[in-house]
Order: sequence, then structure tokens, then C-alpha cells
Amino acid sequence: MPLRPIKIYARPALLLVYLVLGCTYLYRIRADHNWGDDFAFYLSQARSLTQHTVDQLIEYNLFCIKASSAEFFSPVLAPWGWPILLSGVYVFFGANIVAFKVLVILFFFLFLGMLYPLFKNKLNVVLLHFFILYLFASTYYFDHTTVVLSELPFLFFAALGLYLIDRYDGQSPTLRLMIVMGIVLSFATFIRTEGVLLFGALLAVQFRQALKNRVFTVGTWKRISIPYISAGIFTLLFISLFESGFISHVNHLKLVSAQTIAKSLERLFNGYGALFSVYLEQPLKSIVYGLFLFGFFSRFCRDLPISVFLMGLLAVFIIWPYHELRYLYLSFPFILYFTIQGLAGFSTYLFNGPVFAYSVAAVAGVIAVIGFSAHVGNFDRSTVTEGPYTVQSKEMFHYIREYTDSDAVVIFFRPRALTFFSERRSAMIFDHIENVISTGDYMVLANEKGSYFQIDPRTVDAYRQRFPTKLIEVFHNSQFTVFEIAKDG
Repeated sequence: MPLRPIKIYARPALLLVYLVLGCTYLYRIRADHNWGDDFAFYLSQARSLTQHTVDQLIEYNLFCIKASSAEFFSPVLAPWGWPILLSGVYVFFGANIVAFKVLVILFFFLFLGMLYPLFKNKLNVVLLHFFILYLFASTYYFDHTTVVLSELPFLFFAALGLYLIDRYDGQSPTLRLMIVMGIVLSFATFIRTEGVLLFGALLAVQFRQALKNRVFTVGTWKRISIPYISAGIFTLLFISLFESGFISHVNHLKLVSAQTIAKSLERLFNGYGALFSVYLEQPLKSIVYGLFLFGFFSRFCRDLPISVFLMGLLAVFIIWPYHELRYLYLSFPFILYFTIQGLAGFSTYLFNGPVFAYSVAAVAGVIAVIGFSAHVGNFDRSTVTEGPYTVQSKEMFHYIREYTDSDAVVIFFRPRALTFFSERRSAMIFDHIENVISTGDYMVLANEKGSYFQIDPRTVDAYRQRFPTKLIEVFHNSQFTVFEIAKDG
């Protein structure tokens, strides 16, 4: 078949695939959320902005951290970037979880769209669209759009920042470009603190330019300094308007050890293998990682800002003493990019052209789409994810909100969620029931959670047998039991 007709039909066919995938993301939206209460942390901050209750929220969060059994489970405040974006939705739609999920999906679509200008001069058009399609059809990113967290918005701002750095490096930058770049890089840092690594990418580019030119004129110093001046002014304005509490998260570094680093390396190896494909067995995993390393080192200088940013992310993930697969979502697109570059280089070296790379990409793309289709086929819109949006959870939150004093302290295994949904101070106490009695006015037990971040229900039953007037059951449904804690005197 002649090549020209293929090109004519390829673009609308590709657009149709993207449209179908996009509609599938929107179709997946349900008015629910899981129990991970980071999302409630962000939403509480967004609401506090719209209601001018930031000081009260800080008081609640400080109490939660000090009273809880887990010392390091939460910062006082999350970085303000994501709550600010959420607050715009809150103004128009209130606490509508569907509206927040639409915003998350929108940022994921914007990120995928940003990949085209960022990589269009680095990958040929076939591999570039495979790259975007593979991420679009990733079941991991698909599932991550069902939670209201900051990873996907951060990816958009990181990609935008890298694109601006790339333009800064490849031309005589305009004043507007340098000012906008400084603002974007700063705001990315206020979405997630990993955004500071973008400044490392910019610094690496500037250092290479300085080594190349070796002549420092007034124009050179302006080119170097203006992005940082712009970022500095924006940061000063930002922190003058918004309280900073996320710096307290650096306390977690006290937990870093040789054992945590070794565990992180193991989890990184297995985690990236899962993101490439659940079907990736050990021999194939080694080949894929080999292609990544080949692509990374062969393109390191040509893609310097992306390389430095990725190295920084990997260093953070290795050092950080906790691990969740969602952290790897920040770096996987760039690992995938270098893997594709390695595949293209290998194909050119052995087969004198991209045909082999196209073939491998096509097979991987078909597998990804089939896996995505099967994943979507198992989706049931009628179910509600276990979490704060089940009927039983809503009943419990309603009871707390309507039948407890506004200054009551409620002990619960997800305290930030209880604070958001019931507007009460809360703490997560799971070590000793005596601490629950002395700290709380009410205790909510999740009936089927056992000792998961709460006092085991069996311990509660034994305590009530010893002190029958101390814990008074005031509410019960199939998921929760609420006890009022009687105070002496």
C-alpha cells in the first residue's frame, strides 16, 4: 500500500483513538473516593481558602499531629499549589467529588498534550505518538485519575517547566520567557516539593552554557539571573499570602537508613517493571532496563534538563524512607521516553533504520490497549469504593457533625477525612486505649478494620467490660460504631 494514503488516514484514526480513550476516562468517574485521606487534606485546605478559615485548619492539623500515635504521618499543611487549584472548583461546585476528579483528568490530558511540544524534536512522529498513547492507555494512570491527589497536576507543570527550559536553552530567550519560566518552576514547587528539582535542571543548562561561552557580559548575567529573580519574587509573594507548613515533612528524613535505602532500590526496580507492564517477567524487565540505560546515557547531554530532573527524582525516591507506587508516576514518563530512545538507537544500530523499533512499539501498544480494554471491561459503575462516600460513612459523618459539640475531639483511623467531612478536631490513636480516653470526646471504630490504625475492637470490648460507664455507644451501623467518652468529674 502506498505510504501517502496511510499518512492521510493515520491522523484521524489516531485522533479517534485519543477521543475514545478520553471519553473512557470521563465515563469512569464515580462520586466516591478511597480511604486514603491525603485527598481530604488537600480539600480541607481548598475549603479553608474559600471560607477564610486557614488559621482554624492549622490549629486542627497541629492538634491532629501532636495527639496521634504516628508522629510523622502528616505535615501541618500540604504545599498550597494544588489546594489553590482545587479552591477554584470548590467556589463553583462546593465539595462535589466528581468536579474535583474532572479537574484531575483535565490536568492529565494537559500533561499528555504537553508531551508533544516537549518531545516533538526529540522523537520521530511515530514513536512520539506511541509514547503518548502508551501513557494514555496505562491502567495505572487511568486508575490514578480516580483520586484527588497532586501527582498528575504536578506532571503537567513539570512538563511545562521542562519545555520552557528547553526553549531557554535552544534560543536567545525573551524577557517574557524567562519571567514566565521562573513563575512556572516556582509554582511547580508549590504543587509538590519535588518541583525544586526543575531549578536543578535549569542550573545544569546554565552551567553548560557558561562552559561553552566563557564570556560573561551584562546580557549573560541577565540571562542567568532573571529566571531566579522572577521565581524569587513570585515565591516571596506566595509565602506572604499562604502559610507554610509542609516544611515540617523534612522530619521524615530522620528515618533514613541503609536498610530503607536498600528497600527503596528494590521497590523502584519492581515498581517500574510493573508500570511498564504487569506481564513483564524478569528477563524482559532486564532488557527494558537495559534499553533505558542505553537511551539515558546516549541522550544525557542532548536532553540535559530532562536527564538532570529525572536523576533528581530517582535520588529523592531512593532517599525518601516511604514508598508508594504513585510516587513513581512522577518519573515514569521520562523513564519511558529514554527507553524509547534506547529502542530507537538499538534499532538504528543493528537494523539501519527504525523499522524494528516501530515493530516493538506496535506490539507493546497493542498489549497496552488490550490490557486497558480488559481493565475497563471489569469496571462496575454501580459499586461504591470503600471510603468516605459509602452510605454508612455518610451516616457516621452526619451524626458527628449534627450531634457532637463543635469543639469535640473525635478519634478515628482517618483523622484528616473526619476533619473535612465533619469539621471536628480529630486524631489517629492506636497505641493505648488510655490515650484515647484521655484525648478524645468521641471514638469512631471501623468495625471491620481490626487494629488498622485504631484500637482493636476486641480491646475496646474488654475495656467496656471493665469500665461499663466509660465508653457509651451512641451510634452504630454496619461499618462504624461511635462511642462517647465519659469524662471524670
